[in-house]
Amino acid sequence: MASWLVASVLGSVVFNVVDNRANGKKTEIVKRFKTNFIPVTGYIALVIVISIIICLPIVLGYLFTSGASVLSILGGMCLFGFVSVVFYLLFAFLIQFSMLELVIERRGVVESLKSSYALVKKNIVTVLLFDIVYIIIAFGIGSITSVIERVFIVGIELMAFGGSIVGAAMGGVLYLLVVFLLTVASYFILLPIYYFLWRGLGPKKKQEEKKKTKRKPF
Repeated sequence: MASWLVASVLGSVVFNVVDNRANGKKTEIVKRFKTNFIPVTGYIALVIVISIIICLPIVLGYLFTSGASVLSILGGMCLFGFVSVVFYLLFAFLIQFSMLELVIERRGVVESLKSSYALVKKNIVTVLLFDIVYIIIAFGIGSITSVIERVFIVGIELMAFGGSIVGAAMGGVLYLLVVFLLTVASYFILLPIYYFLWRGLGPKKKQEEKKKTKRKPF
């Protein structure tokens, strides 16, 4: 849980790095990590609570069919589970830009969710098409990293099988390092894609509108 939280905060820092690079600024990663930690933790806590509420229909499915046959219980749980999955996917779809709103626009946790909802609702077709392409790219990158990780695992197993305990231990450390580097690399490939779509749909347009309002008539 702690490692997942740290990874989430690091992911949010990547957004800050990309945003600052796009604007010609530098990022103090440690400082930004500290700044993002509390907002991101609160954000994750709220999202988990909402996710649990969305999953309640599965429990209801069990309660409504309790005392019935096993087949009826499984049928009820599958039906209510399907409803939960649909609502969860819709929820994830609508809040997909909320982390950007949180750590770049510095909005509050609830305000970030609302802002993402409004942005996705306004550009629903564009975002949906983007998500399909994004999933394909993420799947491709995931497949490549899985192959690389598997190669290291096989190497470690061969060294252990050959009796080289020290070699296997060193290989294990190297494997963890490679996994970490691959995770960071995937962050810097995938997250910027989200950033530039978000920037194109939202803040960029707002900045252009502000510039227009500032222009004085000749």
